[in-house]
Amino acid sequence: PDMVVRAWGGDLRLIQELQRRGIKVVDIDDVQSFAAARAHLFKVGAALDAEAGAQIAAHRFDEALSQVRNIGRGRTVIYYTPSGTSAGPDTLTGDMLKTLGFKLAVTRSGYFSISPESLIAMKPDVFALGYYDDRYAMRRVPGRQPLVRALIEKTPHFALPDAAMACGGWFSLYALRDLSQETAP
Repeated sequence: PDMVVRAWGGDLRLIQELQRRGIKVVDIDDVQSFAAARAHLFKVGAALDAEAGAQIAAHRFDEALSQVRNIGRGRTVIYYTPSGTSAGPDTLTGDMLKTLGFKLAVTRSGYFSISPESLIAMKPDVFALGYYDDRYAMRRVPGRQPLVRALIEKTPHFALPDAAMACGGWFSLYALRDLSQETAP
């Protein structure tokens, strides 16, 4: 290739070898917000000498963002996965939930674990679940604990689409828009 766009993957020897061969390497950061994802569109567009295409993609991005419905209505939410992972406001997951109109019940930074005991003591208005449809992930995990399952079942909840969660980027917004239009507020 003439260029490699890389996020966090690839070891230093690979990057050095690509550069030694004259292949341009464009680094993009881990995306923690839709604003950062939008900025990456322009960075990669400029590197590819495709600014017009980046403008078109940004316009579609802005259009999709304007179509996200406020299903949260200011209610508190906790993101929770079967492994017990949650997300703070400085993550793309946190930005997704804020974009949907929710207020994060946990303000800790980054991605972190919440034990079943701690989760049971919390009283969010809503749970946003990630990866709960993954049978492999559900084998032996905190999110499978009967009291956790009962809490989630009796609390309003919804699943964030795997397409938005698996490898976050600007494209995650489209899955989020669709979720907001399919989910009752």
